[in-house]
Amino acid sequence: MQEVDKSDKLEPAACLEGIGSDFQVDGRGVPQFSLSRSSVEIQEEVNAGQDVQPAGEDHGHSIADMLKALSVELKGGFETSNANQAEIRSLCEDLGKKIDDLAGRTAALEEEVGELRMVVEENKEQIRYLKEGEVGVMAKVESLENNQRFLRVP
Repeated sequence: MQEVDKSDKLEPAACLEGIGSDFQVDGRGVPQFSLSRSSVEIQEEVNAGQDVQPAGEDHGHSIADMLKALSVELKGGFETSNANQAEIRSLCEDLGKKIDDLAGRTAALEEEVGELRMVVEENKEQIRYLKEGEVGVMAKVESLENNQRFLRVP
């Protein structure tokens, strides 16, 4: 079994340094990512009928693009004199591949969300049209009822 040099310990956050991700490191050196909005806030927007923008798009970057950038950084590796450098590099490359896969899936989901937004907008227009038609039909019914009352012979 190989002895590990603990004096040159690589912090878990070291893999993420310099990639532009928004994260903080807790007291144990573990990265803590924070979302700009909670799921409750997003659900409130959905319930209110508002368009929900993914947090990644708030800054002009899609989530898929940010994941791809993270993947490139991880695959590029980093310099360390740690005895487990090859293992760490391998783990980062594997993580990079998984992030690539996730980025692809995320891009597909973002495209699907865009299509769903278009369908929602079309449905809103159809609902508006149906409501206007309902008002017209109700006016006709009222008019017919008035005519029927007028034509009744006592």
